[in-house]
Amino acid sequence: MDQGWGGRYNFTVEDLDTLWEQLKDDPRVVEELFSTPYGSRKFTIADPDGNELGFVRDG
Repeated sequence: MDQGWGGRYNFTVEDLDTLWEQLKDDPRVVEELFSTPYGSRKFTIADPDGNELGFVRDG
């Protein structure tokens, strides 16, 4: 996978846990699901163009 000079994009999703279950074993996972200090939860994957795609559920 080419890491390139991509950007970072965050998407707010309703059912973060279900999406995580579908993607957690994908080798493109950059950051596993975690809780942030400000009450949201998030995980990040990389796309083939080097972008990091974050999926977030606000607390």
